[in-house]
Amino acid sequence: MKIAIIGQQDFGKAVLEAFLARKDDVAGVFCAPEKPGAKADPLRAAAEEKGLKVFQFKSLRDAEAHDALTSLKVDIGIMAYVLQFAPDTLVKIPRLGTIQYHPSLLPKYRGPSSINWPIIRGDTRTGLTIFRPNEGLDEGPVVLRVVPGSPADKAAFARGHVITAAGGRKITRTDELLAAIAAAGTAKPLSLTAISAGGPKTVELLLEDAPREISFSGAGVLANKVSMDLRQTLEGYPGSANAAYARLNLGLIALGLRDYSGAHDAFIKAKNELPTSPGLSRGTAAFYAGVALEHLGYSKEALDEYTQASQDAGATLLAQDGPKVQDIAKRRLAALSGGR
Repeated sequence: MKIAIIGQQDFGKAVLEAFLARKDDVAGVFCAPEKPGAKADPLRAAAEEKGLKVFQFKSLRDAEAHDALTSLKVDIGIMAYVLQFAPDTLVKIPRLGTIQYHPSLLPKYRGPSSINWPIIRGDTRTGLTIFRPNEGLDEGPVVLRVVPGSPADKAAFARGHVITAAGGRKITRTDELLAAIAAAGTAKPLSLTAISAGGPKTVELLLEDAPREISFSGAGVLANKVSMDLRQTLEGYPGSANAAYARLNLGLIALGLRDYSGAHDAFIKAKNELPTSPGLSRGTAAFYAGVALEHLGYSKEALDEYTQASQDAGATLLAQDGPKVQDIAKRRLAALSGGR
């Protein structure tokens, strides 16, 4: 089957290696460009080592990205750890559309910290989700979810198993499997039969549709809309002050949604991008990074961020003329130091 892989990092690399092991035809690999001086992305390095075409675009919205994917004439797109926004116009280009691999159980954990959160919150199980992406944050109809104790897990589907039937249809190619899944629809069981050296196995899987991450009512609509607008600013004006402020605000949204790991990541990046002038600045990001670290239980690291914030006399919170960060950071330092 002819495919294109869109992704990044070791997760994307692992997916690439799995498809190559299946002898699929990987026509091209798309990954985000590295920052100046950074090491080559693991997915990019692995693709180049195999002599595959590699495409790196600042934004997947660009016409060049659409043209590149169109020119490959692939059967299906495979997304794995994609930090760039992928519009519907892009994911619908392959003949059979696009599927995405997500390293946790949707819909509970979305976003780039989906591996970390089950561990931080002490969950006793996690899993893998394959879904059809739309323009939301890890949203779309779920194709397959594998968790400990699930039918797919009990069936012990693994590398080496070959699916021979789905929904009563004989399966000889991946596109036939995808067609059977599409025909079954959501909230309905689909019978899958796979064969290995140990013989055939059949399992009933229930196809589900992932709900929205944020309820589309009241403030939820605004939060979702604002998040998408901020991400568009980040991609459209990289390196600008507006992009830095957008990242700071994305961190604040994550903080409000209790995604403290995602908030911390955003604040650390914003700290390196914001201006040093009075108002919303690097001291602002340092203070909020300290708040996120406190919630995550990293008191020592939070102290370091509060110390940086307390040394920025011009930094403010909430707005350019908001309350001064310095005094508030000093109070947090005193509170944390006293509790040590």
